[in-house]
Amino acid sequence: MAEAHKLGVIHRDLKSNNLMIDKEGSVRIMDFGIARLVKGKSLTDAGVMIGTPEYMSPEQVECKEVDPRSDIYSLGIILYEMVKGRVPFEGVTALSIGMNHKSEIPLNPKEYNQQIPDELSDVILRCLRKNKETRYQSAGELRAELENIEKGIPTNGKTRVLISEEMDTFFAYSGKKYRHDIDDGREIIWMSERDGWNHLYLYNGLNGKVKNQITKGQWIVRGVDKVDDDKRQIYFLASSMNEGEDPYFVYAFRINFNGQGLIALSKGKGSHNISYSSDMSYYIDTWSRVDLPPRTELRRTSDCKLVMEVEKTYISRLIKAGWKSPEVFTAKGRDSKT
Repeated sequence: MAEAHKLGVIHRDLKSNNLMIDKEGSVRIMDFGIARLVKGKSLTDAGVMIGTPEYMSPEQVECKEVDPRSDIYSLGIILYEMVKGRVPFEGVTALSIGMNHKSEIPLNPKEYNQQIPDELSDVILRCLRKNKETRYQSAGELRAELENIEKGIPTNGKTRVLISEEMDTFFAYSGKKYRHDIDDGREIIWMSERDGWNHLYLYNGLNGKVKNQITKGQWIVRGVDKVDDDKRQIYFLASSMNEGEDPYFVYAFRINFNGQGLIALSKGKGSHNISYSSDMSYYIDTWSRVDLPPRTELRRTSDCKLVMEVEKTYISRLIKAGWKSPEVFTAKGRDSKT
């Protein structure tokens, strides 16, 4: 990255999917498709948000001018993902993720991974500062800091593979990586498409063997919102579970580590965006469809009971003005059957 910056090139889409490791173990940065010169003309018009939402810097979200420090923010996201197993900011829509980059302070990664040095947590959080003037000012400065930390980490030099994903055919891994360590890594929750559907698995973190498949069926896990280690429960998002519905609708669920006790937390027919209270006692559910305006509900987590309707969108003036909602339709697939 330092070499690219030295040549005046900003990547603008640094993410884990664009990093490859060669046979010698060196990391290579790939896909400079939306890169730009620091002093050159951008390939996209001004005011256009470009990049991958989960890895965007706040200035990219605001469609402002970017510089090498924007790539440093994205690299901070990758480092956070490496030590935690997931990116710091997630959401159903690009807008919700972008708003988190602008306003939310990421939790200290040390809270998720006690094995990392405090100094590494500090480095990651400095990369993720909203104000680029307070981040590392160059890739070289960041690298020097990381090298100093590496010198202080004791190691016996031995590594071993705990989990390996190997496919005979191509599988889509973009946005489908998830890992959560339990009890300092003695157990691991892992996301995989190994059975043809994106699901969660519980691993023995000591020997790398699958203890059980947590979610299963002809539907996909879209993401994990929260893992309760004490209650051994997972709060997650999924699609395609309800037959006869739009397979892209997103619903919220809760399930136990052993794969039992699956409960649907979202009730309305549509796509749901869930936000939980800090103690997980309540959650805000905002949901909609292309033919149904957004509405927001407050529900109780223990029994999913509706506490109150917080907000409901009315579009009577739009309809009166002649606006019509998109028409929902279904069509057969290429096999003429499904």
